[in-house]
Amino acid sequence: MTGSTQVREFRALIVEDNPAIRFALSRYFTRRHWRVEEVVNGKDALDRLRAESPDHYDLIISDVKMPVLSGIELHAVLADELPSLLPKLIFSTGDSSAEDVSQFISRTNCTVISKPFELTLLDRILNGIEQTGA
Repeated sequence: MTGSTQVREFRALIVEDNPAIRFALSRYFTRRHWRVEEVVNGKDALDRLRAESPDHYDLIISDVKMPVLSGIELHAVLADELPSLLPKLIFSTGDSSAEDVSQFISRTNCTVISKPFELTLLDRILNGIEQTGA
């Protein structure tokens, strides 16, 4: 009888309205053997997050500025409805110096990565998740 080692499958939800960035992130996560789901705005992300158990995703990476429901608005709803997801949420932005974005960052102390992405930063974030299993 041969034993098999069960490998933990990590899942990421990408919330990004820009198709090129969404594709690049999806490819990056897939190459690291993560299962990836993609949505184009905060409303779609919220619908997906409400439909799944809180431990379904290991990481949620969301753009800050999007149509329909922004990342900032998504954070506010999650803080009220699903606060256990907040530690899994990181934001990406190409405009961290905008007043509303900088106020949001300082108010929430969320992890924010700047576009264009530094893969070494993403690697550190994913390595931490993979090592702790959370």
